[in-house]
Amino acid sequence: MLKNYIKTTLRSLLKNRSYSFLNITGLAIGIACASLIFLWVQDEFTYNHNFAKRDNLYWLKNNQTYEGKISTFIGGPGPLAKGIKADIPGIKNAARMSFLNPQLFALGEKSINDERQYADKEILPMLDMPFVHGNPAGALDQLNAVVINETMAKKFFGVADPIGKTLRMNHEQGFIVTGVFKDLPKNSTFQFHWLAPIQNIDHKQPWQTVWGANWVLAYAELEPNANVAAINKTLAHYIARKMNNDNSTQFFLFAMNDWNLHNNFVDGKMSGGKIQYVKLFSFIAWIILLIACINFMNLSTARSEQRAKEVGVRKVMGAGKGKLIGQFIGEAVIMSFIAVILAVGLIYLAMPSFNNLVQKEMSVNILEPSHIIYLLVIGAVTGLLAGSYPAFYLSSFNPITVLKNIRIKSSAGSGFIRQSLVVIQFTISVFLIIGTVIIYQQIQHVKTRELGYNKDNLIYMNTQGKMVDHFSSIYNDLKKTGLVENAALSDNRIIEIGSNTDNYKWEGKAPATNPLISWQNVSPQFIATAGMKLAAGRDFYLQSSLDSNNVIINETFAKIMGKAGHVGSVLRDGGRHPYQIVGIVKDFLFNDMYAPAAPAIFNSHPGGTFILSIRFKQGIDLQGALNKVGSIMKTDNPGYPFEYKFIDDDFNQIFKTETLTGTLAGVFAGLAIFISCLGLFGLAAYTAERRIKEIGIRKVLGASVAGLAGLLSKDFLQLVGISCLIAFPVAWWALNNWLQSYQYRVGIHWWVFAIAGILAMLIALTTVSFQAIKAALTNPVKSLRSE
Repeated sequence: MLKNYIKTTLRSLLKNRSYSFLNITGLAIGIACASLIFLWVQDEFTYNHNFAKRDNLYWLKNNQTYEGKISTFIGGPGPLAKGIKADIPGIKNAARMSFLNPQLFALGEKSINDERQYADKEILPMLDMPFVHGNPAGALDQLNAVVINETMAKKFFGVADPIGKTLRMNHEQGFIVTGVFKDLPKNSTFQFHWLAPIQNIDHKQPWQTVWGANWVLAYAELEPNANVAAINKTLAHYIARKMNNDNSTQFFLFAMNDWNLHNNFVDGKMSGGKIQYVKLFSFIAWIILLIACINFMNLSTARSEQRAKEVGVRKVMGAGKGKLIGQFIGEAVIMSFIAVILAVGLIYLAMPSFNNLVQKEMSVNILEPSHIIYLLVIGAVTGLLAGSYPAFYLSSFNPITVLKNIRIKSSAGSGFIRQSLVVIQFTISVFLIIGTVIIYQQIQHVKTRELGYNKDNLIYMNTQGKMVDHFSSIYNDLKKTGLVENAALSDNRIIEIGSNTDNYKWEGKAPATNPLISWQNVSPQFIATAGMKLAAGRDFYLQSSLDSNNVIINETFAKIMGKAGHVGSVLRDGGRHPYQIVGIVKDFLFNDMYAPAAPAIFNSHPGGTFILSIRFKQGIDLQGALNKVGSIMKTDNPGYPFEYKFIDDDFNQIFKTETLTGTLAGVFAGLAIFISCLGLFGLAAYTAERRIKEIGIRKVLGASVAGLAGLLSKDFLQLVGISCLIAFPVAWWALNNWLQSYQYRVGIHWWVFAIAGILAMLIALTTVSFQAIKAALTNPVKSLRSE
């Protein structure tokens, strides 16, 4: 019986091939689009699910108050992890980790510059990573022990067991491989390739035991039944008690389950984050699916006349309304599952491009149980949603009316519903077009903002080996090429400053003034290399020792200092060591590109810096220049690879989320319009078919092709016009609210709405005109003779 039912349904689909094609194509695109987004959402929600203890793992972050504003920081003091484990009940384990940074490992002639982190040995039982070689228990007990991931093990040792083998770091210290862990997935917060005991770098930190210096990351594992609120209450004043003062630093537990989606803090509290975009695109995915279902509803009800006699005959033969509803919904579900099969093919085709767009490595396994269940559910839900209204509509026909060959006239209700569904489709499409334009404008608005430095032709690399010690030789050799304009050392890239303090005093400083000041150690060439401009005073002398007690500040810091904010004034570090201000640079943007410039200070102390920046001259062969610089680096710093990044690429990465949002909004807008046009195309064909005799009469009476095309297009353009009237205020309200989250934002201009409306009108007109012109060109004798 089921076999016959399916055979009958397929025969019906083939009989109405054009409508079936439009229906299935629209549904397939909608399902494929929604499925890709749901895969992305699944990947985001399963972040860190590779860690079995994730429900009990926490990151210790802290809030600090400056000038009445609470800022959240990720680091902690060296003694914190050991202290809280000993002092606070409910904390089962705690560990420190260094910040992620590449280091060179070598075995004979093989060398790899790989991401590393140093950590306390307690991190291994906390993260509970699966090992393929060695035993995690005791793997980091020895100072010269190292655990590496599978990829690193294969690069060095192939398929051989690496346990007990020695790798040399930076051509100096030897580390013995004590374990190999499985590669961490891409949707994991931790991305280290190897771990070594943090005691290897403790001695390099002059403030390792200072409770007020936050230089390391701290993590805690809680007992399963621990009271998080009680522990947070103790942590809030933990640093103040340890320092025996009124230190305002308040630590708190940040759950691993929130690290990915809720890692945004405003005024010391979680606010927004990636979860906003996950919710947004989940909603849009359902909207795209809804548009596809609307197509199905419209096209199914529009061709109701072709099925009217079938309904009449079935009712006369005894079929009840319920049975007919079941039949039509069944047909919709079968069409939906055909669309699902087509959608699976589209997903496989689109997955590489989609992965590239969202910067992930997702895959589809059609045989995976969760994916099979999803496809079955999405097929059933889409079929029921799309087929419900047409089923009730078609089953309501009067058998006597249809069997007497009386033309079924669309009721005012059914016509209104069809028109409303078209309006909904184009309202969403116009909204997405406007959203795409505004998001793009906002990104460009910030990117073209005056930065205070020149990010073009500027590369940087991590200092390795003897780069810092041999910087003078490297600098001279770079300048001799005639290709390099300047080069400098610094603690951080120009677009970020990682160190900050409120520990500066100056004459006339009010007791209540405690701004957070970012500071950076640099070589004397840094200001010129960055392309910064001096507002007053001078740059550092090229011999750094001549300025060891001098500093350069920015304009924002000078304004905060008030009358003391001028060249020649003295700053005291902690109220003790005096530094004279010899220069003031114009404000520049770092860390937060949407905010005003923050106060900053530069010290001429190149020793121990971590970044080498190189600026190339304008108009040179960049690839040739990079090759030349690479040769110099290999000569002056042998044994280390020449690996670099462009500052402008890193700058663009800052806007990754906004760029992705704009791109996806644009793609969805295009898909929404395309699906809507499929439906519009079918409705236009239906309208032309219903009015074929009217067109024939008008043509006999002298109507032109253009006039007839305009007559048929007018009603649809009116619907698109109504869509614009609805979409415009909704888009303005939603996008205005979104822009409020940015301090530096673009204005919303009227012409964006005008362009979106005109574009929607043109697309609709193009779609409808094909059918309208086709109908207008039909021989009137043929249309008037047919019945």
